[in-house]
Amino acid sequence: MASPLRPSLLPQCSSCARRVANLGLERWRPTYQQTRSKKTSSKQPDHIAVRLLKDVKSFGRAGALVPVTAGQMRNMWFPRGIADYVTAPQLKELQARNVAVERDFLFGVELTKKKKAEAAEEEAQEASRQSVRAEVELLSPQRSTELLATLLPPTLEFYRTPITPDTPPSTTASASPPLASTASANIYGSVSTADIAHAIRAILGTNEEAARVVVTDGDIRFVSASVGPGLIEGEAMYRVKQLGEYEVEISVKGTSEGLRRTVRVLPSEPVR
Repeated sequence: MASPLRPSLLPQCSSCARRVANLGLERWRPTYQQTRSKKTSSKQPDHIAVRLLKDVKSFGRAGALVPVTAGQMRNMWFPRGIADYVTAPQLKELQARNVAVERDFLFGVELTKKKKAEAAEEEAQEASRQSVRAEVELLSPQRSTELLATLLPPTLEFYRTPITPDTPPSTTASASPPLASTASANIYGSVSTADIAHAIRAILGTNEEAARVVVTDGDIRFVSASVGPGLIEGEAMYRVKQLGEYEVEISVKGTSEGLRRTVRVLPSEPVR
């Protein structure tokens, strides 16, 4: 029988007792390692992504995705209905679509006088740049005249329904002089400078450069009939209400002389 340990061989303090106990367990725990004063902690992110339900000054408009501290969201924004949480799947989808989650610090913030002046100056400069671009896009008067002379045919034809003898003539008879031709007759409606301008723009539209030529009904006027006295006076300078041939003058802004073409008003086939 083994003799008991003498009191002098027994550990005298708790530290020695632990050391003696560990010596007997080392072969059972070869990977055991003691760590002192080491705490495991999972650090949570300071900010989370939320979706604004209302406009928030210096953050953004309603619907924007902004970062905010978790405490502010938990204690203030969510209880007051200012913002809503973005779930992990939603955030993953937004990241896949490269949707920015950022704060607009200038939203709703009153600009200083200096910043207001800078913004106004920038706006004026942009308006000036747009004006310059618009002027560049327009053609010169000389080039516009050349394109009109090249693309417009000598005669522009329009078809209108004549008023037949069995139909009482309209009380609004043409102000233009009667044509000598026996085939001349009043028509339903009229052929106006607006009709001619529309036809000219349709012809110019077939050419990329000519489409930039500006022609309005104010640039066109009737100057004479095929027969009869010279200039047509009054309303008939802007519309005719009889069959026949008429001469029109097309003015181009910036030129002294207009371009002349013939307008022929022909009878259309009656609808049966």
